[in-house]
Amino acid sequence: MTTVMALSPHKTASGFLLPSIHAAPPFFTQQPNPQTQATVTQHWTRLILSYARHRRLFVLRVEDADVPGSDWDEILRNPRINRTCILRGRVPTCCVQH
Repeated sequence: MTTVMALSPHKTASGFLLPSIHAAPPFFTQQPNPQTQATVTQHWTRLILSYARHRRLFVLRVEDADVPGSDWDEILRNPRINRTCILRGRVPTCCVQH
């Protein structure tokens, strides 16, 4: 039996409302189609900026993706779908365009 998770907004412990796309596994992976990747990058950009405003965060470091419980953990990880956005260089790997 397979459990299907509905794509719906989710409120984090800090009270931030994650958009429904955060529950989609493809949101956490680099997309082969350039147009799709551009859309994913736009969604990540909006999500990061909105979360930064919500939590009053001013710096996102590469290490933040590697440390469970970091200030950014609520958006860089989704344990409900077992996905993590890995940071490489200055942007999430899922946001890197070819």
